[in-house]
Amino acid sequence: MPLTITYMENGIQKQTTYNVVIADSIIRINSVNLPKRDYKYNEELDLTGATINVEMGSGPKEVQLTKAMISGYNKTELGDQDLVITYDGKTYGTEAGKKVTVNVKDYVDKITLNPDTITGAVNTELSTLLGDNTVMYTVHYAKAGNKAPAPVTAGMVEGYNKTTTALQNLVVKYRDTDASSATNGKDISTNIKITLENSIKSVAIQKPTKDTFDHGETFSLAGGNILITYADGTTSNLSISNATVTYADGTAPVTTSPNASEYDATQKVTKQIKLSYTSANGKSDDITYPIVITNRVESIRIHSTNHQISYNVNEPLNLDNLEIAVKRKASEAEEIITVKGNGKITNTGFTSAVENNNVPVTLTFTENRNIKTSDILCNSCR
Repeated sequence: MPLTITYMENGIQKQTTYNVVIADSIIRINSVNLPKRDYKYNEELDLTGATINVEMGSGPKEVQLTKAMISGYNKTELGDQDLVITYDGKTYGTEAGKKVTVNVKDYVDKITLNPDTITGAVNTELSTLLGDNTVMYTVHYAKAGNKAPAPVTAGMVEGYNKTTTALQNLVVKYRDTDASSATNGKDISTNIKITLENSIKSVAIQKPTKDTFDHGETFSLAGGNILITYADGTTSNLSISNATVTYADGTAPVTTSPNASEYDATQKVTKQIKLSYTSANGKSDDITYPIVITNRVESIRIHSTNHQISYNVNEPLNLDNLEIAVKRKASEAEEIITVKGNGKITNTGFTSAVENNNVPVTLTFTENRNIKTSDILCNSCR
């Protein structure tokens, strides 16, 4: 502003002017208002609502705090940091009792899962599914990096449905309990994908109903079945032809043609058969059951030549010296059997009531449900 100077001498007055500047200069910084004092690692200062109170020549006033006024902040250094505020040549924060302190903490910025996509069977409990797939989560800090992996628990996963086969994209939450972390008490989330399959829960082999065979007969599993039970409780039948067939000792192939020497006195032999089946997902069953093979009679014929064939009227049938030759399937050799007193042989057709030069007598040999007949001709009634 202009100032005028007046000079008086011997009644003569002279004047001159000059300009002066009057400024409302700062005297000091009274206080600092910084609402946000806690920061995450690598976070910029938040000066929303931040001001300083300065004492001017005309009195106190509020000034918006800017980044240019602040020194001493390092966003990558953890712990307490004292800031220095400088405004118009005046500073605040260097004197005891006039500190502007902020704190920088590390924090959990994400969690990762390994694996993050799993499969299982319908009706599997979540805890079992997580355990079977060894699902682990790793907590990652913004500065410190990864912590040691830990198992994901069922309580961390939201919305699991054990009965659906649709893809489930579920939220996995980790609650930060690290008191030194900026995210302490907060949930950090990621996702896991779960697909449940209606897989085979068990298999059960049902024994064939056919368990008797003639020698050389085609082996059959008729009446057998493989019952498949799925994870949702439903069942289906699988052809028994899918089973592996061996003897009980594991040898194969199975036949119904044992050596003739293996047959016992009843012309039968018992074999133990093993059936086993394993599904694609490793479910298996096996059973062992007996089959009986019969050395079937193919034919009989009269073998003897010295048996009685001529009779008087009303003379009874005489079976002395009468023999038959029995041919069984397991051997080319015939067995010679005496007819008289043999419970397997019956005769029909003989009569000597009247004269007859050709009386047919039928011998019937029955063994193991096999029936064969042979005829002899007798002259009678002379």
